[in-house]
Amino acid sequence: MIYIPTPPPRSSQKQRKDSIRREQRIRNSRLSTRPSLGKKMGNALSTSQGMSTLKIVLIYSILGMVLNWVLPHILIQLYPEILIDDAQYFGTLGAIIITGFFLIISLIKGIIIRNRTQQNGSDTQPSNTPLFNPKNQINRK
Repeated sequence: MIYIPTPPPRSSQKQRKDSIRREQRIRNSRLSTRPSLGKKMGNALSTSQGMSTLKIVLIYSILGMVLNWVLPHILIQLYPEILIDDAQYFGTLGAIIITGFFLIISLIKGIIIRNRTQQNGSDTQPSNTPLFNPKNQINRK
């Protein structure tokens, strides 16, 4: 019979340190990190940009549902000889294309506007201008 030594029991102090480290790892893993900024971020919907994107997607999904319901009826009215299944297919396809086009255009527009406002806000003052210019200062030569 071969004797396999068992590791010595861990001390309670070491177990406590391990449990604290494990809790910190779990807490840190819940927050996602942005590698470019190195900052910890929470949920993406907690920002105004996330809420704006969510509203845009919800509005256009409702638009898509309405178009999916209306376009087949319009196709049947315009082309009475078309089959109902074909009208439903082309109406759904048209609703997807129209909604996707408007959704992409609106998201791109939002990105462009945010980028422009960030560029306008990042203009710095020239280094020679004073930060505070007193109103009552008399220029003496």
